[in-house]
Amino acid sequence: MLSSEQILIGIAGMVVAGLVGGAVVGLAVRGDDNARAELPEVPKSALISPDGRDRLSTATPHNALLELWSSAQWGDIPRTLRLQDPIVRRATGDSVVGGVYDHQRTRMTTRRPRITSTEVRGRIATVRYRLQGEPRTAPPQLAILRRRGEVWFMRYDTFVEDAIPYYVTSARGADVNPQRGDRVAGAKAAAAYRKQAAKLALLPAAEAPETQNG
Repeated sequence: MLSSEQILIGIAGMVVAGLVGGAVVGLAVRGDDNARAELPEVPKSALISPDGRDRLSTATPHNALLELWSSAQWGDIPRTLRLQDPIVRRATGDSVVGGVYDHQRTRMTTRRPRITSTEVRGRIATVRYRLQGEPRTAPPQLAILRRRGEVWFMRYDTFVEDAIPYYVTSARGADVNPQRGDRVAGAKAAAAYRKQAAKLALLPAAEAPETQNG
């Protein structure tokens, strides 16, 4: 059981951990579900309040996505991890998945998801959503969730896949001037994450590119 003191999420995915290299990618976070991490000044309309989050039920894919997003907004990374499909956590590693949500927290606090469609087929759901404040020309985000028992868990999210390369290069200390090796490591980590959705035959499998801009 997680304590209310700061904890360090260890590297769980051996393959992805190897890609990140010798960088320190552990994530210091609060482990208490009721912890209220300090937020920067953001539009209140963008936030999903903790009280509102607690009223959500992960028994629907729509609400599971909103609960995950709220947990990330409030800096509750352990909770965001518990809402991930265990398969993804094992394959990609808590340090990478949790690190992405922590790394993208500022953006997430200013971009509330607006869900445009939800399709459920058995235990698999696809949810399409747009981010508040982003241009209309921006492509919609796609989330794939898998139901286990009565709870929906995140299996894949384009938001996370797109952010993984930036987190990996940051963890390697290469934010300003990433080298080819940093880009390759980020691209491979993103491909490992995407592969878990491809296994459900909902996304085409993709090889990691040799380089990646950004």
